[in-house]
Amino acid sequence: MASVGRIISTLSKIPAAKCELNLSKVAKRNFTHLVQRQAPTVAVTAKKLASVSSVCSCGCGRFQGMHTRGDKELLEFLTEEIATEKKNQKMKVPPTTFEGFDVKYDGAEVVLSKKFNDEEIKISYTVKHTVDSEVPEELNPNAEQPEGGEMKSKPEFEVDIIKNGKTIGFTCNYVQQNTEEGEAGDVFAIDEVTFYEGEWKDSNYAVAGDILDGYLYDLFMNMLEERGISNEFVDKLSDCSTGFEHKMYISLLENIQKFISS
Repeated sequence: MASVGRIISTLSKIPAAKCELNLSKVAKRNFTHLVQRQAPTVAVTAKKLASVSSVCSCGCGRFQGMHTRGDKELLEFLTEEIATEKKNQKMKVPPTTFEGFDVKYDGAEVVLSKKFNDEEIKISYTVKHTVDSEVPEELNPNAEQPEGGEMKSKPEFEVDIIKNGKTIGFTCNYVQQNTEEGEAGDVFAIDEVTFYEGEWKDSNYAVAGDILDGYLYDLFMNMLEERGISNEFVDKLSDCSTGFEHKMYISLLENIQKFISS
């Protein structure tokens, strides 16, 4: 966060420069949640690169409707990639409600909101750059191509507790779980706390969560839990975010496909 959906099985289809620059990122993506990924090996020659980048031999600058042979090969790959990703897709339609919250979407941004007594609770985050692989519990150091982990979206998220035009704001992040200790800790942590009236301004004061008094930090965590932002909720939020990010990824591929083929 090996799946054929996000592993480039035939890397010779991609220009060498892109292989070298984006290999680590491409090798991570996997949304099947069923099988492990293996890092591919790449050997692309300069001759192959020149062939991929060449235009139609007649000099018209087109190759079967594409500007270059590279465009044609990219379109062929995208067609296969999109079909595979859709087959593995878990979220067809993003939910409009989630664990008692109403959900609204604006591109890659998500806002959850609900009423709690005389307060309004808002959770906001973006799914951009939120996907990384989960580290497998057991790794084989002798393996030539170590297995990758399941891909999960774990976004930084803002929690605003609003009452009478005043806001207590929390910036929260997912934390790495240490399974060796045998006892599961908090799924998320408070990175920052702020308080302001009206609209947020950059000049508003905020304090880092790691320098708060320990007891005060725990009281803030209790405050969030009483309003529904518990470890269980945040864990489920990651699953929902993962499904939505995957949907956005497929949409990105489809838009690029349409752009190239138009």
